[in-house]
Amino acid sequence: MRFKFFTTQFLLVLLPLFSIAQVNPLLKKYAGTYYRLSHSEKQPTGFSEKVVLAADGKLTSTYFPYEDEGVARIAQKRSGTWKPSEAGLKISITGIDPGTKESFTIEEEYKLVEAEYRILEGNFYGDNNKLVKIIVSNPAFVIKYAGNYNWVDNSRDVSDYTPTLTLKTDGTCSMKSLNTEPVTGTWKAVDGIIQLLLKEKEGEQMTEFNIKNGVFTDRQDYELKKVIPPPPPGLYLGKYAGSYSLLVEGKSTSNKYVLKPDGTGTWSFYTQLDAQGTLSKTPTVVTGTWKASEGLIQLYFQPEGSGGDHGDELISDYRLQDGLFKAEEGLSLKKMVSPAVPKK
Repeated sequence: MRFKFFTTQFLLVLLPLFSIAQVNPLLKKYAGTYYRLSHSEKQPTGFSEKVVLAADGKLTSTYFPYEDEGVARIAQKRSGTWKPSEAGLKISITGIDPGTKESFTIEEEYKLVEAEYRILEGNFYGDNNKLVKIIVSNPAFVIKYAGNYNWVDNSRDVSDYTPTLTLKTDGTCSMKSLNTEPVTGTWKAVDGIIQLLLKEKEGEQMTEFNIKNGVFTDRQDYELKKVIPPPPPGLYLGKYAGSYSLLVEGKSTSNKYVLKPDGTGTWSFYTQLDAQGTLSKTPTVVTGTWKASEGLIQLYFQPEGSGGDHGDELISDYRLQDGLFKAEEGLSLKKMVSPAVPKK
């Protein structure tokens, strides 16, 4: 009798654990918020139905019923249940008809679809509708993908009229261009996916970009090209400042440039005095200015009394190649290294 009592207690303890073990793991995997769209709807709007699939197998739905004047402005709630399987899921939604006040039940089956673009086919595809999952942002990828983008069309060319999309780390975004009013909204991100909800006149419009060949691309082949901000002023002036000797066909000359980080500099050279190549004892020093960007030095020096096709300044472009800044006609600039100071 005592053995039977303890056996019964033991079974009562194991029963809840056994029930938990039998819970379908796909409930947790597929749980989330979805748009329920017809096949003809290419993307959700502010009036699209949202279905929340809970991990306990219950669901709630928020939708805007149709009235005589069109779509209602006040959302209605419905509830129901759902069951997942390896092939897809089944949903059952119960609601009240706003006109007849009678209850009704919607029974639908959806097949799991693994599409390159989830917004194109939806996560689950039924006979009449599709379920498109609304992603939950991963903060790490929100920080990673935040920034300014050019929203380019199929031509891939960026012009003055190309919309600029700004994604902020707080999940808000905005889009503006020269020929349209600014549009605001929100955005979400997970690994390889950016999902936008922009507030258009007809309601929220969702667009999803997936990484394709390293570029965020939507289902219509529009792309988001990251806008790279210009370097800070003076960055390359400081990087390339220093003393340079002028080489001609790889050979040293008496010409020397001293380029300062503030964009000013000097060009010094010895003047040839006669046909025998005698050089002046003191160099001629010309002051001028210079500019720099990545891999490029531009010199603006004009000796007194000389002419030129560039107005009052002589412009020379030197581009970084094989460790030297090279220009046309075999000219190049070689940075001079200061001799090491011997230690005492």
